Amino acid sequence: MSAPSRRRMLALLAACAAAPIPARAQARPLQVGVVPNVNARLILTNYQPFRDQLQRALNRPVEIATATDFRAFYERMIVGAYDLSIAPANLTRLAELDHGLAPFAIYEPGIPGCLVMWKDRRVGDVAELRGKTLALSNPQSLVALKGVAWLEARGLVRDRDYRTIHARNDESLAQLLSTGEAPLAMMSRGELMAVHPDLRARLEELVEFARVPGFVLSTARALPDADVRDLRTAVLALPQSEDGREFLRRAGVQAVRPLALAEMTALDDTVAATRGFMTAR
Repeated sequence: MSAPSRRRMLALLAACAAAPIPARAQARPLQVGVVPNVNARLILTNYQPFRDQLQRALNRPVEIATATDFRAFYERMIVGAYDLSIAPANLTRLAELDHGLAPFAIYEPGIPGCLVMWKDRRVGDVAELRGKTLALSNPQSLVALKGVAWLEARGLVRDRDYRTIHARNDESLAQLLSTGEAPLAMMSRGELMAVHPDLRARLEELVEFARVPGFVLSTARALPDADVRDLRTAVLALPQSEDGREFLRRAGVQAVRPLALAEMTALDDTVAATRGFMTAR
């Protein structure tokens, strides 16, 4: 090779070495959407070790996201804004049937639903709700749907025997109880535990009325098959890692296990009511 040719070759190699790595070589952050059943600060705190372990297992950045309310979360969920969605079982079943999301795992144990009262305004029996107001933070949640059905089985029909009021968050529920505007609030035990400890100390459970399935994890329809496979493997392996176990501890989850088809079809009696909440304007 002549000297001029050698110089041109060296210059070309130097230019290639200095060129920036194309943006497509950088993995896009995986979006994990978590339903806003508690405040965003608590979600981000609880899911930090979940995110850290997923990043290591997948060798790509992971971002935890949520939304302002259940409906806003659902709307983002069904358009594929989240690669991995973590949501109540009834919301996931609706998204599966109507929009092709693919559920694959579930948290254990199930979620206790309870009626809560203010300690200084104790209620002796649910019959005392008649003619009064029941407070709810997430009326479209599976806990609320099962709770309303549980009350109906005891002769208390919503909008006939009692009214409902929607509180903005768990602490607003507690304030409604403290003022006497509502004698009872319906919430999951997780929502109850998210109330500030000073306020929670003044609350008391009247009854646990149901234990509904835990949150279900599903992948977006558009996620590539290889990504789906890797993501499912990483999620189900969470309890085997230190960060995964820390996540379970923070979130009050005992296990993450594969989901059976029958567990989703068993929710079909909630689909119409859930769809009504998600589409009402």
